[in-house]
Amino acid sequence: MSLPEPPDRGSPPSAWTALWLSAVYVVAAAVWIVVSDEVLRRLVTDPTLLARLQTIKGWVFVLVTGIFLYGVLQRRVLTLDRSVSELGARERLLEAIRRAAPVGIMVLGKGSELVSWNPGAERLLEWTEAEVGKPVPWVGPDGQAAPAWVERARRGEPLTDAEARLRKRDGTWLDVLVSTGPLLDAGDRMLGVVAVLTDVTRRRHLEAQLRQAQKMEALGQVAGGVAHDFRNVLTVMSTVAEGMRARMPADDAELRADLEELIQAADRGTAITRRLLAFSRLEPLDLTPLDLRHVTSEAVSVLRRLVPASIEFRVEVPSTPVPARVDQNAMIHVLTNLVTNARDAMPGGGPVRIAVRRIEADSGGSGLGVIEVEDAGEGMSAEVLSRVFDPFFTTKPAGIGTGLGLPIVQGLMVEQGGSVEVHSEVGRGTTVRLRVPLAADVPVPLSAPWPGVIRGGKETILVVEDEEAIRRSAKRALEQLGYTVLLAEDGAVALAILRAGRSVDLVVSDSVMPRLGGAELYQRLRDEGIRIPFLLASGYSAHEAGAGAHPRHDLPFLPKPWTLNELTRKVRELLDGAAAARAPQARTATEGNPAEVAR
Repeated sequence: MSLPEPPDRGSPPSAWTALWLSAVYVVAAAVWIVVSDEVLRRLVTDPTLLARLQTIKGWVFVLVTGIFLYGVLQRRVLTLDRSVSELGARERLLEAIRRAAPVGIMVLGKGSELVSWNPGAERLLEWTEAEVGKPVPWVGPDGQAAPAWVERARRGEPLTDAEARLRKRDGTWLDVLVSTGPLLDAGDRMLGVVAVLTDVTRRRHLEAQLRQAQKMEALGQVAGGVAHDFRNVLTVMSTVAEGMRARMPADDAELRADLEELIQAADRGTAITRRLLAFSRLEPLDLTPLDLRHVTSEAVSVLRRLVPASIEFRVEVPSTPVPARVDQNAMIHVLTNLVTNARDAMPGGGPVRIAVRRIEADSGGSGLGVIEVEDAGEGMSAEVLSRVFDPFFTTKPAGIGTGLGLPIVQGLMVEQGGSVEVHSEVGRGTTVRLRVPLAADVPVPLSAPWPGVIRGGKETILVVEDEEAIRRSAKRALEQLGYTVLLAEDGAVALAILRAGRSVDLVVSDSVMPRLGGAELYQRLRDEGIRIPFLLASGYSAHEAGAGAHPRHDLPFLPKPWTLNELTRKVRELLDGAAAARAPQARTATEGNPAEVAR
């Protein structure tokens, strides 16, 4: 906004103009006096009349002088009145701008003492009028007592967006950008500095959040890639161990126990990869209505075997259910991370309180389910607390902490529609509060292994997999149940086998392979009229496994790492389903053929 220029109503006379007018007036007065006296003496011989005429002449001179002075002074006074009025309007406009400005405007003396400030600066810094005259305690963004730009501003150099920090009246820090300019008098002598402050504290906070989100995204991509590759390794471990267990003598209890331990370790690795993929957003969590009381009890039963006896669990649960749509494995992993941190914070042991409660909504909302994990450890400083969710940030010794525990906790809670808060003070322990929305669904029991007997068959199965170890494991497991197994290292080889007319009852295919993926293979078979039951297996989620040039999200899906139990049950399920679908067609064809009926 620019200030209005005053209208041009004529400039007041300058000093030279006044001097010239005065000289003209003096000359004119002198000429008047001399000429008038000479004229009167020549024209009037009566001394009495001459005296009277000279008196009248004097009064005429006074009158003319007064009229002249009145005209000059009136013009000057009117000009001054207009100038004062215009200056007042401009001053009121500047004052309105100063008061309405959302930024802080400060006038500093030569010694950086505060001379005046606008309401915007008072709102930012919460200073009162009593602080006027005190030096402004500038602090640089890197913590130095006086930033380098302060001395430049004192010398009168204009500055734009210099970074600084100021401590507010309540002791908190304010991040500001400072633009300065010199304050000069009429002789261009420096009187002080005008500084304009722009509050960028929220901007800095948002920039930090963006950097955090970018780090989390990068970490998620790395975690997703590692988890996918690890799934293939776990598939081989699990299938080989299960095959050995099935063939080993029943009386070798020690070896059987070792194999059981290996299979359980593979199962735990499977759960970890699922959580890593959920953290990286490559696989959705299995959100099921569960009672948080039962989830917590299940986690505590596992955690008692992981922490020393010096850790005392104090579990507090309400008498009524706390239903929430959560992933059971994810919540157990979250609680495991938190209890592990509590254990490390109390090397000499101590209590860990795990409390479950519900918060009802004030007005028609769903309310919240809350799980609190509280320890009596040494606590954290404010600086450490501000970085607890930074990936790879840890206060533990090298080789012990990875700095990924709480970032993964945060990612898993957000994926479940919840949140996590951490409260801590040095010497007062740490409390972590997990919140998830309450569910209206009735909680279902916690998942348990599916019982039953594995049934084989005589059908022919084509296994399409680019990992040789997984191909061998699948072939061995299926052949032990009586199936005939054909192998193909990618979709192109499988397509050639089927085009050659080889009879196949089921195709079990990986989704991502070098030349032709699983979903593309299925679509090629459909296009060529080859109708065969198809099972898609992948270390990716079902949605991503079915994506590609020919997206297929309706195919039966087997997630990796699969166990022999899961593979053989899924195979039997699809073969039985295909047989049941063919039975009505066969009966219809038989009823329509008299020869078949007679036979």
